[in-house]
Amino acid sequence: MKRILTLIASTVSLLLVAMLASATQFPPGPDGPGGACEDSVVIRQIQDTTFTCAAASGDTLAGVTGTVTAFDKDFSPFAFWIQTSTAGPWQGVQVFTGSFNYFSTVTPESPGLSNGGLVLGSQVRVSGRKLEFTGPFTELTDYDNGQGTNDIVIFETGTAAVPGYYVGDVDQFNWVPALATNGEPYEGMLVKLRGPLVVGRIAGLGVGSRTMLVSHASFPGDTAALDGFSLSNIPALAVGTVIDSAQGVMHQAVISGVSSYRILMRGSEDLFASAPPTLVDAYPIEDNIIRLQFDRDLNQASADSVQKYSLASFGTINSATLEGGSGKFVQLNVSNGLFDGDAETVTASDIRSAAGLKMPAPQSRSFANGVMSLRTLQLPDAAGLGGAPCADRSRFALATGGSGTRISYRGTVVAAFGTVYYLADEDNVNLRSAMPVFAPPSPLTVGRRYLIAGQLQEFNGISTSVPGGLTEGVTTVYLKDEGVGVIPTPRTQTIAVLSDTTCDVAQSLTNGEDYEGMLVRVQYARITEDRLPGEGFFIAGPAPGFADTMLVSNQSSSYAFDPDSAHTVTVTGLLNYREGTRPFRISPRNDADIADHGLNVGVGAGEVQQLRFAVGPNPSRNPRLTFALPKGTNVDIGVFDVSGRRVGEIFKGYLPAGTYQRDWNRSGKNALGAGMYFLRLKTDDASQIARAVLLQ
Repeated sequence: MKRILTLIASTVSLLLVAMLASATQFPPGPDGPGGACEDSVVIRQIQDTTFTCAAASGDTLAGVTGTVTAFDKDFSPFAFWIQTSTAGPWQGVQVFTGSFNYFSTVTPESPGLSNGGLVLGSQVRVSGRKLEFTGPFTELTDYDNGQGTNDIVIFETGTAAVPGYYVGDVDQFNWVPALATNGEPYEGMLVKLRGPLVVGRIAGLGVGSRTMLVSHASFPGDTAALDGFSLSNIPALAVGTVIDSAQGVMHQAVISGVSSYRILMRGSEDLFASAPPTLVDAYPIEDNIIRLQFDRDLNQASADSVQKYSLASFGTINSATLEGGSGKFVQLNVSNGLFDGDAETVTASDIRSAAGLKMPAPQSRSFANGVMSLRTLQLPDAAGLGGAPCADRSRFALATGGSGTRISYRGTVVAAFGTVYYLADEDNVNLRSAMPVFAPPSPLTVGRRYLIAGQLQEFNGISTSVPGGLTEGVTTVYLKDEGVGVIPTPRTQTIAVLSDTTCDVAQSLTNGEDYEGMLVRVQYARITEDRLPGEGFFIAGPAPGFADTMLVSNQSSSYAFDPDSAHTVTVTGLLNYREGTRPFRISPRNDADIADHGLNVGVGAGEVQQLRFAVGPNPSRNPRLTFALPKGTNVDIGVFDVSGRRVGEIFKGYLPAGTYQRDWNRSGKNALGAGMYFLRLKTDDASQIARAVLLQ
């Protein structure tokens, strides 16, 4: 997924020189005084291959100007469209911005944009590269099409009226490219179809979700596609419905292997039809509040009537409120007796639009109940653990690892790597209590707490979903900043545990999956090789054998540290995942997360003076053990009941000097009931005992 970033104005010219020198430079042929082509680039030179000095796919283009006409803004990948005010064809183009959303929000590194981001009517100047994308359609994108670079340059230069629509017919805009008489010249432009149009088909190969094929009596045999999915959430109307007119951006796409032209409607305001409201989404925003989204404005009296809603759980609708007294969103206050994560379905019926049209039949949307902790999302699905092969995946993802049901969750942002944000539960009590979210509609701020509604997938860390990958939040549809949060302290752990990829069927082990996405720390590991500043490097531990190795990954160029072979380091960072021979790796947030202790050193003098052992919180359902070892030793942490019988084991093995944490997850052989227990930490030459009270 491409990453983009606007560049600081004072460095733009230098960066452009470097980027353009490594690519095919527009214009072609001799330029400058007396040259065949001028340096200025207009959209027609991008879209019309027969035009004088037309740019080829792959050419770098500087200073393309236009007015913003549309956004692909709801979830990644993001884009917007620009168009000139010049009349005629070849005047619009898509600007693809990958995982960064330029609608309404920008990063602090974007001084060229004002008013918090782009809006319809923003005038922009874009420098990037022309690409003929699969479809084929033409787009203006970043310079190297790289997964981890942010090198498209976008500046807002003012505001203007949105350019007018080109008014065409179903013959010009036929959805079949081979039959389109004149559709290609208007790709990327605002277009309008006048009716009466009749919906002829809403399903079939190549049609796509929320898309209608419409016809006009004056053009028998021609059909145009109205797409309510790509930029909006407009349900397809019933076959036979008459539409007065429709408008949007002309685009070419491939759906299920079928290439087609389609008019991308930006919202319900682009469809002129007498249609009743449709329930398009629903998700919790508190444990007792469900937010419903409809496709058009509602009649308030109708929307506020509790009798028009019901729950599959047979729970009670306490109140219904149309947000702000108008619009498309309704909040339901409910009591349903379900636990967080249980399946729930809400049904709406007889709701009327602001124009007075009533829903013809009840409509339902399903979701996971409540606003969940990240631990609830991360806990493994028993069906996945019992599969062949075993897959440690969330129960809220599909069996394939793809995006599952609608979920709501909250967490505090611990780190940001480009447009991937790592969130954590604030209580810092449990393992499996963190998760990244990819490309939300607005940037998130480290240290802030957010409420999010979206979906969840198991990501392979490269480009696709897999049955047991990195659990990741995606397709965010609701985002609320809830103020300053608490960033958990890093969990100290060994390389052996953090790098362990065992699929733990019985859930009796502590391994990398238990720390996935969490802020972790490896103490006094040894760098295994010389690398250049800013490169990833391997660390090994524990002393003296250094048998376990792990990659330290420089995600999104977060550090400039210079790794030097045989130096001893303490590394803090997020436990990340990328499919391959060494999936789990640590991603430091910055240079401060890497402490270089020097060449061939062990635990620093005075780092740990004496054996320490503690349990907390106490009492607790999931206690955490913290202990410090003044020297390397064999360690045995056993659990004993009040009669002195050994009934469990937390850890047994060799550990180097340092400070450690272990969580008593009460699974497998440690699945003990509520009550009082004693934990004994025994080393080669000492022992300590701590008391723990387990809650049910």
